[in-house]
Amino acid sequence: MSNELDRYRTFLADEDPLVIAVLKGHLVLESLLEEILGGLTDRGDLLTSAANTFHRKRLVAQAHAGVRSDDDAWVLLQKISTLRNEIAHNLESAKLDTMLGEISHTLEGRDPSAYQLIPDPHDRVQLISHSVAFLIGFLQGYRRDTTA
Repeated sequence: MSNELDRYRTFLADEDPLVIAVLKGHLVLESLLEEILGGLTDRGDLLTSAANTFHRKRLVAQAHAGVRSDDDAWVLLQKISTLRNEIAHNLESAKLDTMLGEISHTLEGRDPSAYQLIPDPHDRVQLISHSVAFLIGFLQGYRRDTTA
């Protein structure tokens, strides 16, 4: 029992800025998805309630995105969510570097100019922060278009 408690204490002491950037970024992105879903119908509250996972919220918003539904920003959004799930459900993961590499590749392919703004693309926190900022802009534009 004390091994688990010691392990837990070790993880609490390790305030990894990547974990904070991913978890808080995911919360902001999910909030934007909920706002988008809330504005799609007169009873958006029912739609938001029915789409009760991040994955479902993303899919419903993407399905209503029209010409934007094929945008690679949706792929990036899913990759951020997958990374969040990996971090939330595994205290230690050997997959993080691979997942971050996929995020980097997707952002660079979707918007090379946004990618160029990252001071150090190999810095994991900077990569996530810029990816989340890019997605916030993308979702805000979508929200603006759906409420106009």
